[in-house]
Amino acid sequence: MDYKFKIAMEEKFSLKNISTLNKLSETYYKSLLDINSTINSMPTLDEETMIDLNRELLFIPDFSQINIHSKYYSFLISSCLDLISSLKGILNSKNKWDTIYFSKTGYLVIYELVKTNNYYNGVIFNIINNNSELLEQHKLINYNLKILKKDFNYKEFISKIRNKTSAHFDKDFSVFFELIQDLDTKKSEKALIAFLQVLIEMLKFHVKISSKIVLNYNQEIKKTTTNLNNLIVEKKNNL
Repeated sequence: MDYKFKIAMEEKFSLKNISTLNKLSETYYKSLLDINSTINSMPTLDEETMIDLNRELLFIPDFSQINIHSKYYSFLISSCLDLISSLKGILNSKNKWDTIYFSKTGYLVIYELVKTNNYYNGVIFNIINNNSELLEQHKLINYNLKILKKDFNYKEFISKIRNKTSAHFDKDFSVFFELIQDLDTKKSEKALIAFLQVLIEMLKFHVKISSKIVLNYNQEIKKTTTNLNNLIVEKKNNL
């Protein structure tokens, strides 16, 4: 099944093309390195810059929102990289066990992606709650994930593959073996491609959120600087 998501795909490319997947992997890995370099350079809350001007305290806005979002965005990129690797593994597989292995790892990534996205939904909503365009895109992304969860039986099938064959092995090997023998690897390929499509759209969406957060931060810096300058002028006038 070719999924026609409500979010229009801006880039048209085949996710069955190994060369395309390799280019995506290289691009996203570079982004992951860049983002984490930025995260590591951010001050923590207890290192906030504080200015003491005649007992009047001004705080430079903290980096918490940027930090939280950057870490979630990094998780999404790493999930994308893992899905790409799993999909390439399936497409390049020469035997049954390879396709089983990469199917298991792909379903594990999908399970953790959905679970973590649910956790962060509230955080993301609070960041974009005054932007109707971003709210609508956020709603559509979650709608698309809901479709995929239903079509690929996230609650029963994907969670069982994750819990009994990939993240954990069932203590009863017959349960494990029955599950992997029954894996429809063609369906695995379709599932990985479908979730990867939505994940790529999620990454584009979160680039927009990053821009919004940085803009808000810069506005707060400008506001703080203005207040500081006004205080300096006031103090000079009172001398």
